[in-house]
Amino acid sequence: MLLKEERKIVYDAAQALVKGGWVTGTWGNVSFCNRERELVAITPSGLPYEDMTPEDVVVVDLEGKLVEGAWKPSSETPMHTMFYREREDIAAVVHTHSTYATAMSVLNQPIPPVIAELALGVGGSVPVAPFARVGTEELGRNALQAMGNYQAVLLQNHGVVTVGKDMGRALNLAAIVEDAARVYIIARSIGVPTLVPEEDIQELFELFKGYGQEKK
Repeated sequence: MLLKEERKIVYDAAQALVKGGWVTGTWGNVSFCNRERELVAITPSGLPYEDMTPEDVVVVDLEGKLVEGAWKPSSETPMHTMFYREREDIAAVVHTHSTYATAMSVLNQPIPPVIAELALGVGGSVPVAPFARVGTEELGRNALQAMGNYQAVLLQNHGVVTVGKDMGRALNLAAIVEDAARVYIIARSIGVPTLVPEEDIQELFELFKGYGQEKK
């Protein structure tokens, strides 16, 4: 079986999305790229994560062509593969429909840096990519352009995309983005939220790049 380890990583991440309540039904998708082999393990289309096994995760090339698997790849495969072609610094893409972050996308408003974790993980506000239809290359282009060189973006009236050099980082950012959106919406219902000072944001972002443990 191709990319056995990467398929397990994607499977585990998909289960984390379900556990976190960040997806509903078969919506949302996860992928992991093996850069050496230029292949991507990605969740299948239309298969409930609760019923999925690591073997159900499919493998595509960087153009989105099915290489191995019994199922069709995610409908958002064009977006995932576009990120891998254009962003050589990443190996994981996570797309969620988490409630509060998606609410901000419906408002077409960026999530401002109201908590230090967002400044650490994203380097400022989470921008909103213009609306595009599900499963189109336009959706991927809009997301890629809006995200720039950072790691998170809202998809207008749709959801959230986070990326990372590994799956742990991409999942962690998905959690941070949702938490920041929740805090911002609650704070705004009470008063006027204060933001992390602009002069501290870049320093915090640079600090996060070296955060955590490296495997030895």
